[in-house]
Amino acid sequence: MKGTGKAILIVIAIVATAGLVLACDAPRIAFTVYEHDFGEVAPRTSLNHVFVFRNTGKATLTITRVSPG
Repeated sequence: MKGTGKAILIVIAIVATAGLVLACDAPRIAFTVYEHDFGEVAPRTSLNHVFVFRNTGKATLTITRVSPG
């Protein structure tokens, strides 16, 4: 799977796992960027990228699990 696809799946997994609720007093996750493209990557190359996010809601945001999809 290409790097972009993995990055998008990671973001989707984080949002789904965080239990995003649109109520006023609920936690709310906000990302600075939603995807990252690693471009062409050679086999067996180890890559990483940090997705920055913050809780913009009024309740505590608890992330219990993250998976790459």
